[in-house]
Amino acid sequence: MKYIGKHLSKYFSNDGIIAAICYILWIIAAIIILLLKRYKGNKFIKFNAWQAIFFNVLWAITDFILLLLLSFILHMKLSYFSIGNLYIAFNFFYFWSWIFLIIKAYRKEKAYFPYIGLMCEKLILKSD
Repeated sequence: MKYIGKHLSKYFSNDGIIAAICYILWIIAAIIILLLKRYKGNKFIKFNAWQAIFFNVLWAITDFILLLLLSFILHMKLSYFSIGNLYIAFNFFYFWSWIFLIIKAYRKEKAYFPYIGLMCEKLILKSD
């Protein structure tokens, strides 16, 4: 059992894997990682954790607004073709952006999502 635990801790001590987990497991993992003392001084992991939080919150808010708009249009029996396509395009963009951020984090490369990435960088610099 110690053998398995030792090897798992070796794989999960990699900064790229921890940063990717922030995106994969959404907001909860990112908050937990930010609270762990082990990663307090690691700017790369803090950046990805904050960016994962803001990225997912932005997606949830925008998705909710688009769903409200879509349900309003369907309720009013208007043409929902354009807003339906917008909703599909938005989720398509979100999904591939999410995959891109996971891959970049795993490779230990900083990927700045527009506006959110710069905001996270300023937040980390301010906290140090």
